[in-house]
Parts: sequence; structure tokens; C-alpha cells
Amino acid sequence: MPALSTRSQSPRSTRKQSPRERQPDSRPRPLPGCRLQPFVVDRAGAEPADTLICFPFAGGGASAFRPWARLSEAAGISLVAVQYPGRETLRDQPMAISLAALADDIAAAIAAHRASSLILFGHSFGAMVALETARRLTARGDPRLARLVVSGARAPGAPHPEQLHTLPDAAFLAQVKAFGGMPAAVAESAELLALALPVLRGDFRLMETHAPPEAAPLPLALTVLGGRSDAHVPLATLFGWQAVTSRSMRLGLFDGGHFFPFEAAGDVLAAIARDLEATRVAA
Repeated sequence: MPALSTRSQSPRSTRKQSPRERQPDSRPRPLPGCRLQPFVVDRAGAEPADTLICFPFAGGGASAFRPWARLSEAAGISLVAVQYPGRETLRDQPMAISLAALADDIAAAIAAHRASSLILFGHSFGAMVALETARRLTARGDPRLARLVVSGARAPGAPHPEQLHTLPDAAFLAQVKAFGGMPAAVAESAELLALALPVLRGDFRLMETHAPPEAAPLPLALTVLGGRSDAHVPLATLFGWQAVTSRSMRLGLFDGGHFFPFEAAGDVLAAIARDLEATRVAA
């Protein structure tokens, strides 16, 4: 969850700079807007591992995937989570202006990440960000991209029943709580809800106003996961994901509601590992 920044501003110096001092700084700068947070990393000197890059849900941050670290390590997969701007360790960063701009930044960060193969996993809002990131990595010709896994998300182009981000605060929060997944400590605290509200609304705005571009199907194997009791993403809204890929699509259903991947993380990671192996056999 986001937190208020207490960083103070340093007074501006009035000393005049020399022409040499005014030269542009050519040193590499950190990528703006996002960060990759490793939870299971490669051992020094070892070959780069299969890397699962996880994209959080609306309002979520990289820490949502910390409990997956032990499970992914047991499966021999390096786990990395995307940290969106405006929350957790990047709470002082302005939020993305569009889903496309967010995907641009993430693709640039992933392109510089050391890995032998990449599996992108996105849940809900994160599924749409993962898809757009996959499109950018494919356009770059990144040969490491092995599979896209989307979870708890309607297929691109499927209409949203309501533009939730436009609702008044109380109505918006009531709708968000109905998805489940919100910690009780946050749901029951007016102060914490007030801090979380801008991030939640901002992510829903990106998701609900994003117009998927007309694009050729990705030459990428696809896994689509859904919760059997997810009233927000009915089974019928998942089949349209087939249009995203020119390769195979596997549909997997799990017991649970919208946040089933965090209730059955071991089963979800096992399914991803099986699909990755199937992709290699097919190749």
C-alpha cells in the first residue's frame, strides 16, 4: 500500500555553475516509472535461470508475490515481481499516465534483465500490463520470451460492465472490496483506505480506459487461468484470449474467487511449470 512521503526538499544553491558543470550528465540513469524486484535470484556464477516475472493486480505492489518465493525456488524458477510507480518502494514516483506508457517502461527494464527464458504472469489488471509488455518484447525480437500467463482477466476488448474509476469514493471502494483480496486492516481503516484510494482508482482508470491496439497475434504460447467462483470474470469472458496468440492456448480453472492465485499459489506455480515444460517439448 502507498505511504505518505516525508522526504524533505534541499534548499537550492545560488552558486553559479561553470560551463563544465553545466554539461549534461551522461551516466546511466535508472529507468523511470517502474522497477523489477527479485525475490529468488540466480546464484553468483550460475547460468541465468528461467524467470517468472509477475505483474500485480490493481492497487497491488511487488510485495504481493513475496510469499511465492519459496515455492518458485523449489520449482527451479527465478521469481521477479514488477513494482509499479506510486506505491511501496516507488511511492514517491508519479503514477503512469497510460497503460501503454507503463508497459513501455517495464519492457525496457525486462530487456536489461539477465535470464535464460522469461515467463510473464499477470493477474487481473496485471494481465493487461503483461500482455502489452509481451507485445513490446516481441517487437524488440527478445528470444527469451517463452510464455504468457494471464489470470483473472477478461479477454482484451471484452466490455467492462461499468467504469468503476468514475464512481464517487464510497461507491468505488464498495465495488473494489467486492472483488476480495483487500487486507482486513486496510478495509477497516479509514486512514489506510484514504491512502490506498488514489492508487486503486489510478490503476482502474488505466485498465478501463485502455484501448487494445489492433495487433497481429503474438507468436507466443498462452496460458489463461480463471477462478471457478469469480463472479467478476466469468468463464465466458476468458475464451476470447485465443485471439491474442497464433500458438496454443491452454485454459486452466481453479477453485476460488477473483484472487484464487494467492489462495492456491502452489497449484498455480505447478501449472505454470508444467506449461513451460510443454512449451519446450513442443518446440
